[in-house]
This record gives sequence, structure tokens and C-alpha cells, in this order.
Amino acid sequence: MLVARQDESVIQPLKIQLLRTREQQNGTGIFYHVPLRREVLVPIDPKDWFNPHYNMGAAGLSSNIEGTFTHIPDGMKPVPLWGILGTIVQEEPVKIVDVDGKAVHRVVKGSPCMMEILEPDLKLIQEQNQMSLLLDANCVVHFNAQDYGTGTTEDGRQRDILRGSFWAVPQWYLIGYSRTEARSAAVDANQIDAILEYAQTKNADRAMNARAQSRADRAERDERRAAQPMPLRRGTNASYGVGR
Repeated sequence: MLVARQDESVIQPLKIQLLRTREQQNGTGIFYHVPLRREVLVPIDPKDWFNPHYNMGAAGLSSNIEGTFTHIPDGMKPVPLWGILGTIVQEEPVKIVDVDGKAVHRVVKGSPCMMEILEPDLKLIQEQNQMSLLLDANCVVHFNAQDYGTGTTEDGRQRDILRGSFWAVPQWYLIGYSRTEARSAAVDANQIDAILEYAQTKNADRAMNARAQSRADRAERDERRAAQPMPLRRGTNASYGVGR
């Protein structure tokens, strides 16, 4: 039986923050993603992901572009593979290897990175797009040093936009989220204090106006009731023994 085993020496941690399309620029607000037109074999039961029997899928092997598997082993299923775009946010250096096999370690925080992701995980992430999401992965990291030339393409994109970017093939990845990293439009502490003071003043004014309106509505209701005829008296005092 064919056995696949990933070289653990090339695996390194990587953390990226996912990028969303801008709704202000006719975007949908979901994360940037692209179909890779490939499939990977994964265990049907998630508990079998690191089972040696299914290690062909755990090694991250995929079909050719637009290709399909002619044989699918029992207990496995083909899943479409996608790429999701993010920005590297970790402070630790990333290992980059040159053509001679020599490794250097560089801090690449802020660099763009495309990470492979399974279609079910992509759908799950897209449904959580109201949050700032992080992918924390153990993966193989490829550095793109190719020279694409300068200028723009026919569709208006910069030719060298991918040079210096990264491509990650994860052995596994974890999804993290953070609402505290979302930035506001405030420039500094002084502007934050000024905005808070303005908001608190407005909130106090709204509360006073609401109480005044409530008192006015109550007075109007009381006057309306006083102007109406007295309602007919109901019931009798006979049940209490009065008037017998």
C-alpha cells in the first residue's frame, strides 16, 4: 500500500488575518477567495484525519487542475480546494529557502499570503464575516520571488503584485476571531475623548427629551380621560351584605 508522509522539517507556523472585500467599492463584505480548480481527498470521519490509513489526504496531496481522482479509497471523499487571501500578522520570523537550499529567517509581517482551504471550511468562515478572523496554521510556506515585470496587465492589474507574496499549504489550521482588533476612525486619544464627550452629551439630551415627552404624554392622557363622561358603574354591593 502506498504510504505518504509529510516532511515535518518544512512545516512552520504561520498566522494570517483574512481580508474582506470592501462594500464601499461594490464588494460584498465577504473574504477574498478563489477556486483552485483542484480536489483533495479527506476522511469522511473528521476523527480519522491523522489516522495513518488516510495519510494520503493528510499529506495534502491534490488532483491536477481541473482533474478528478479515478479511484477514491473507502472512508474518504473528494473535497474542492480553494484559496483564501490574508495578511501575515505574526511577529516571529518566517523561514525562506533560496534555490541552493539555504534558509534565511525574515519578519514578513504585513505581507500578503494565500492559504489553501477546504470548501466546507471556507463556507463556514464566510458565514462569520462580521468578525475579524485569523487563521493560525502549521503549513508549508512558499515565497514568490518570480519577476513578473513592471506595468499593468490588460485588465488593469499591476504585473508585480504577486512578487514577494506567500503561499501556504496547511497541514492543519485553526480559526481564531477577534472583535478587539477592529479599528475605529479616531486618530488619537484626544479625538477619542472628544467623541465620547459628544456622545455622552447627546445621550443625556435624548434621555431628558424622552422623559419630558413621557410626562407630556401622561398629562395629555389624563386630560383626555377627565374630559370623558364617567363610565357606568358595574357590579352591586349586595354581595357584601350592603342594602339588605
